[in-house]
Amino acid sequence: VSITGTNTFNNNQYGIGISADAGNSVDLENVTANDNAAGADLTTTSGGISITGGTNVFNNNDETGLSIDSNGHDVDLENIEAGGNGAGGVFGNGADITSGNLSLTGTNTFSDNHHGTGLLVDSSGSVDLENVTANTNIVGVDLTLSGSLSITGTNVFSENYGTGLYVDAGGDIYAENITAEKNGL
Repeated sequence: VSITGTNTFNNNQYGIGISADAGNSVDLENVTANDNAAGADLTTTSGGISITGGTNVFNNNDETGLSIDSNGHDVDLENIEAGGNGAGGVFGNGADITSGNLSLTGTNTFSDNHHGTGLLVDSSGSVDLENVTANTNIVGVDLTLSGSLSITGTNVFSENYGTGLYVDAGGDIYAENITAEKNGL
């Protein structure tokens, strides 16, 4: 599945903005999926998933903003904004990702998901995060991975109801420029 250009999937009150269940890779560009029952639900069985381009926005969905299951394949994401999800008063994460290796580059914001986690990752590989902000969620960022973790750029995990940043890694952890304050209040 490949979708290029500028793509908008908004206001699907009783459905998912964009849903793809592919046998091969899923490649999306410049995606906006706001004000849906769920923003985006992407699954692949034998290929990776990438979302690139300008800012990719998954906001104010009743449930989770961005859900990805790559069945152990790599996931490459760029400039993700996933906030205000769980808007229907039900459980909803900003982004919920199950992957092999995960690369999250650019500027990424997972905030105001008051009924869930900003960024929830379960990776069977390594995770590289860059410029992540996750504020005012139940949990800011929750990472479980079997490989190494690298967090670079400027990263803020603050004013979450529970933990700002939780990591369970099987490999080395490198982190820089972390601000985590006023969590668990």
